[in-house]
Amino acid sequence: MKIGFFDSGVGGLTLVSELLKIENNLSFYYVGDNEHCPYGNKSESEIKERIERIIKFLLKNDCEIIIIACNTASIIAEKYNLLNENVIGISQLIKNEINKIDNFVIYGTKSTIKSNFYKISKKKMKQISSKKLAKLIETETDLENNIKIVREIKRDIKNIEKKMNKLVLCCTHYPIVKNLISKVFQGEIIDYNPIIANKILKIILTFKEKIILKEKKIYFTKSKSVYDSLFIRQIMVEAQLLKL
Repeated sequence: MKIGFFDSGVGGLTLVSELLKIENNLSFYYVGDNEHCPYGNKSESEIKERIERIIKFLLKNDCEIIIIACNTASIIAEKYNLLNENVIGISQLIKNEINKIDNFVIYGTKSTIKSNFYKISKKKMKQISSKKLAKLIETETDLENNIKIVREIKRDIKNIEKKMNKLVLCCTHYPIVKNLISKVFQGEIIDYNPIIANKILKIILTFKEKIILKEKKIYFTKSKSVYDSLFIRQIMVEAQLLKL
């Protein structure tokens, strides 16, 4: 069995990395659509078109299960009925976990927050968006000590009340700079990727086909430089460029 993953760039690889920690032999294709990053600042019709195009590519390459490893794209896919038992969005899996907590802040892209997908009645919560953070992660160097990124995070979360002591990262790019977020936000920073990885593996195991194969391919639609600096040592797969 081959699994397809996609995101607007390198963000979805934070989820893939967690999945490979628990099952390193999975065969997968990954598409990082960084030519169109960030999805969070685009219209619904633009995002929908990219989702449909990438799903078509992954199906053509025999991916039996497709994981939309992007909150923004997952929410749009659900809205337009693009999900099914073989095409799975991470947003509902994350929402199921969010239902278990209180006094929290959702931190996501403009499109994710505008959708109100994660807004839960009777919960003490707040939602904040970032216009630039995902794009900065894709384009900046030295993500360990990047002043531009720290400034962006400060602008985003400056009005959070102290009683809101949990920050939920609802963009798969954001865990990449979790260390920088922790310099600004003093409460608990929640990255659900490890939990979602386990949930996805359980879904994969419900299929009867064998899941252990050797083929791993990673594609980017613009540049693979961020992948090469952040992920190649973890995933050990040479990325390729793809016109899509």
